[in-house]
Amino acid sequence: MTRRAVDTLIIDLDNTIFDWFAVWFASFEPIYNELLRVTGRPAAEIEEEIRRVHKARRTSEYSFLIEEIDALADLRATGDVRDSFSDAIDLSRRGRDQNLSLYPSVFRCLWELKKKGTKIVAYTESMGFYSAYRLKRFGLDGVIDVMFSPQDHDLPAGVSVENLRRLPDEFYELQVTEMRHTPLGELKPNPTVLLDILRTVGARTDRCAYVGDSLFKDVAMARAVGVFDIHAKYGESQKRPEYALLQRVSHWTDADVQRERAINAKGHDFEPSAVLKESFAEIFMHCDFEAFPSGEKGPDSELEIKNALEVWKKTVDVQQHFNDLEMRIRNFAITVVGALIAAVGYTYQQGLQANILGHQFAAGLGFIVAALFAWFAFFLMDYSGIMCFCGEP
Repeated sequence: MTRRAVDTLIIDLDNTIFDWFAVWFASFEPIYNELLRVTGRPAAEIEEEIRRVHKARRTSEYSFLIEEIDALADLRATGDVRDSFSDAIDLSRRGRDQNLSLYPSVFRCLWELKKKGTKIVAYTESMGFYSAYRLKRFGLDGVIDVMFSPQDHDLPAGVSVENLRRLPDEFYELQVTEMRHTPLGELKPNPTVLLDILRTVGARTDRCAYVGDSLFKDVAMARAVGVFDIHAKYGESQKRPEYALLQRVSHWTDADVQRERAINAKGHDFEPSAVLKESFAEIFMHCDFEAFPSGEKGPDSELEIKNALEVWKKTVDVQQHFNDLEMRIRNFAITVVGALIAAVGYTYQQGLQANILGHQFAAGLGFIVAALFAWFAFFLMDYSGIMCFCGEP
């Protein structure tokens, strides 16, 4: 087997580095089942309404589905629809988090490529917010050099980002990996978008490999532009029985669904250049990874430098923000403990006593206990803040 020399690896994210379909189904099913129960309407009608919302928002993982689906219009008029769906929402979140993990060997392999100096680019159809959250959760912020994704959907009327976020914006955003957006409305498999990605990162088609789970969206697109195509067969979800539900409610067009079915049905006539059958680690059987030439700058090299400076400035801002919070906590702790110690002195000066269960104690003893407890509590707050900033779990 002849291995291909590769200095740029483009990876699909969903079902290539983690089981996106398992995450989607675990988070969607509780909401879907509750919709059927609450409305009492046929599944076909509910699925069609869900699909209209998904197509309007250009995504099949829309967090505000119950705020927009027509079937719940009457329920929304009587109060907060999220109160009625609280149990389903809780199940949805737990299902998402329980399934959100990298496939075995993915992190180790990507880190190995990073050490070699290979440029790693992610290209996904999932919205930027969801994808950024996952990269941070996986510990891949900075391992992946650039991520291309669609722009985030708009929020429903009356909902603002400020109300949804309880932490600074920097907590939700990638700090090292550069984020780029694909053209509005353009989805895989669009060879033009992939060519634009290659030009943006300064990659050569003959030294680039593309790995993805979908023959329809990934392999066919890579082959159309002359990039070494690799099929992540281990991540295929199209043959799972639940996949039909995704097709019925997804934002994909009918033509996309039919074309995917056709390609999957005659997969034996569509052979990828390389296949990863069991794990991502098999990619080393097909590629010799090399360092991306440092002397070859892409057309956006100046912009990359500017973005790096912006990341550095953001990092400094975050550090200053946390330093300010820590100083406030410490100053407040000193004030509170100082007041309690002063109270101890006053009680002893006045000879005050406290009767607890028939026993006499100096009243100042209670203030001493309160001062120790307060100091320990402030210590935990201070320590937790430092660990949070430093990335400790």
